[in-house]
Amino acid sequence: MRRIHSLFLSALLGVFLIPADAVEPAAPVRRNAGICFRFDDNQPLQNWEALGELFEKHGFRMSLAIVSQDLNKEAAETLRELSRKGHTLLDHLPNHAVYHHRAHTQQEFEAFSKLPIVDHVDPKSRTLYFKYELDANHPGRKPFRGEIRNGELIGYPESLRRHLSFTRKVLIPSTGKVYGILIRDGKKMMHSFWWETIDIPDTNGPTDMVLLPFNSAIQPPDALLRFLAERTRENFRSAGLPLPRTWAQPGGWECFVEPERIARIYGREFGYLCGSCVPRATAQTCCYNEPDPAIQRFCMRPDSTSPDNRGTFAEMKKRIADAVARHVPTVFLSHLQIRRFPGGREAFFQGYDELLAWVKQHNIPVKTHEQWAEELYDHPSLPLEEVMPPLTVDRNGDGIPDGYDLKNGAKSDLRTGRVSLPAGGRLQITNLGGIDRGPGRFSVEVKGPAGALVTIEFRYMIRNGKPSAERKTFRLKGNSWESCSGTLSVPSGAVTLHYTLSAPEAPIEIRSPKLKSDSRS
Repeated sequence: MRRIHSLFLSALLGVFLIPADAVEPAAPVRRNAGICFRFDDNQPLQNWEALGELFEKHGFRMSLAIVSQDLNKEAAETLRELSRKGHTLLDHLPNHAVYHHRAHTQQEFEAFSKLPIVDHVDPKSRTLYFKYELDANHPGRKPFRGEIRNGELIGYPESLRRHLSFTRKVLIPSTGKVYGILIRDGKKMMHSFWWETIDIPDTNGPTDMVLLPFNSAIQPPDALLRFLAERTRENFRSAGLPLPRTWAQPGGWECFVEPERIARIYGREFGYLCGSCVPRATAQTCCYNEPDPAIQRFCMRPDSTSPDNRGTFAEMKKRIADAVARHVPTVFLSHLQIRRFPGGREAFFQGYDELLAWVKQHNIPVKTHEQWAEELYDHPSLPLEEVMPPLTVDRNGDGIPDGYDLKNGAKSDLRTGRVSLPAGGRLQITNLGGIDRGPGRFSVEVKGPAGALVTIEFRYMIRNGKPSAERKTFRLKGNSWESCSGTLSVPSGAVTLHYTLSAPEAPIEIRSPKLKSDSRS
């Protein structure tokens, strides 16, 4: 009895002796890829309301990237109601810009004008233009010689023509000034860094210039990011909205902010969970098992294949089906440019209704931006039993197994799960996620004539590094099903892979491709 009491007391004391900062380890999650629907910029209230009704009808929630500086009473009320129902609001910056800000009042303008981060102001519009940090010696710089005539950039090397595109920035060392390029009537017109139309003196003949790396040579000071975060939070508070936890890079004219800065200021200082920075983001943007989740959570770039952006709902279905098959959670972005959609507003929302019904029918997970960030970056994930998608699933009904591409005459039989490759044909998967780094095993059953060559290439996409590849080749014994199998070594930093199976010399049939980590063998 004394021993029982002693054990009980020890256990009880153990509870109270747990360090105060001890955190229960996050529960592991299944790699169950799905989608986020994100809608950017402020919209007519009836569009937000119509979307909310559609998503709630199917049991889903959406994410809205909000420009918060000029939310009127009606907009604030609508957003509060959407937020109350579980839709999330993202920080799309107060004025949809990093390097300028329009003050609410004259008093506010006068106070902000005195800040050290301000470069110059426009009193008429109460607009502040902010300083930037310039790395004029960035290794990605491209020095060249050119001229300016009547505001037009001319006389530049032909090799730079395609690089001197819309929004690119050019430094003229002799003046220390940075200009941006706006294409007008085929001409490369120089504007101020802040997109102001200004008088630019003609150069006296060819002049030394530098084309700057778009995303890394110019960055905002930390103090500017703090200012913008505070303005957003004040705007959200004034509108009675929950404070945002996702930072959404505005598109357009400005240089894009690096995720390290957003993680440091918005993440650590203001408690943001995630963001959509452009630098460091690649095609395989959102992945399980990230090697650097602290930074990558701020690189959740969206897929812009939307019906209001020269796409179709059929194309969007295919992108969704392929993303799910490849185990890659995907954010789909729309700006609700309904005027671009054939059939107008009624047809547009009917299309979304049908799309969401299809998503629900196929049990595809739909989560908000923040929910995906928490799942991807705050929890360990369980290895997949099988990484390769099956050859029998075709959610969008295009006759091609979800996740795969059939090249050079390749054909699939969804009923039998077989793919036929003619000589020169290829079966491909681009950005297959769900992989584990380290040793793994692969196999595929193949049938073809004796001596036929089968080539399988595994090309690994490395986070913030150059791709690497392994190639496996097999010679068939002939005319019966045989297994082509072997081992892999998935390198450190790999997040997705490109898989290509080809028949360079003779026609073959394929079935049952498999890939798993050694721990699942």
